[in-house]
Amino acid sequence: MNKDPYTCFVAFMLENYEDVVGKQYRGRDLYQKFNEFWSTTGRGEYKPNQTKFLEMVKKRKGVVFKKTSKFNCYEIVDSE
Repeated sequence: MNKDPYTCFVAFMLENYEDVVGKQYRGRDLYQKFNEFWSTTGRGEYKPNQTKFLEMVKKRKGVVFKKTSKFNCYEIVDSE
């Protein structure tokens, strides 16, 4: 697993969930999906906390970050 966990997570979401593209997630909900990904894939390295995860995942291709007046939104888009 040479790819970083954030890029792998985005690819995992696109491959394993049909309704993920265009759906907006709050940070805590996206991190919950990340926890599911982490458990499913059995990654061995240190798992990042929610703050670090959200900071890094919004920089990845295929993720759009939007700041609203109430909360931050993360949207996974088809990067192809």
